[in-house]
Amino acid sequence: MMDKLIELLRNHDWYFEYSDDHKVWQRGVTQRAAINAEAERLGRPELVEQAFEEYKAGDLAWWLAELEEING
Repeated sequence: MMDKLIELLRNHDWYFEYSDDHKVWQRGVTQRAAINAEAERLGRPELVEQAFEEYKAGDLAWWLAELEEING
């Protein structure tokens, strides 16, 4: 069920906002929009904020593995 969201989060360029290359920045904006749209489609928009918090804490890979396990 959350496979697509997990994959989008796993492949997201978390540093795109710091890029001087407009193409890299635009790709990051597009990725972020896709992440938000998928979370909304699932009815779980809070997962996006949680993912960003886990990323900042350095625990994103662990958290995504937990989501995969929970969702089978």
